[in-house]
Amino acid sequence: MNILVCTDLTELSENVLAKAQEIACATSAKLWIIHIVSPDPDFIGYEQAELSQTGVLKYKIESQSNSQNIRKFISEKLHQNHRKVQTLSANIRNEGIDTTGLMIQGAIVKTILKQASKLNVDMIILGSQQHSFIHQCILGSISNEVIHNANVPILVVPNGST
Repeated sequence: MNILVCTDLTELSENVLAKAQEIACATSAKLWIIHIVSPDPDFIGYEQAELSQTGVLKYKIESQSNSQNIRKFISEKLHQNHRKVQTLSANIRNEGIDTTGLMIQGAIVKTILKQASKLNVDMIILGSQQHSFIHQCILGSISNEVIHNANVPILVVPNGST
């Protein structure tokens, strides 16, 4: 059995990882931990461009003159997050569960679904954050989109649940 677990590397995602680890242990499953980064394509180092990445960083660029510093900052954050994913994976692997950590760039829902297919997973585990009704209407939710488009069972772990 293969399980894909999605993390945004926040404290809230610790519950998701704990549930995934519990299921993987009980079923002798391979665990794939993915963290998806999606930099804003408008970032090219020019005035008023903005880079935002769910759960990672948000930084406003004020002028082209500081674009090198911004690129360095972003690069350091991405490397830091890659190390976090690898550390999470190693910690779970040390507990006897076959685990691989991946950090992938792309649109979140599309990337989750693509990786689920590519890795031939039997289940996707992800978290659900509480948002206002207006936020849900305008932006939707990642978990909702995955549920409606996935070809495998989905386990959505609500905030504060293990």
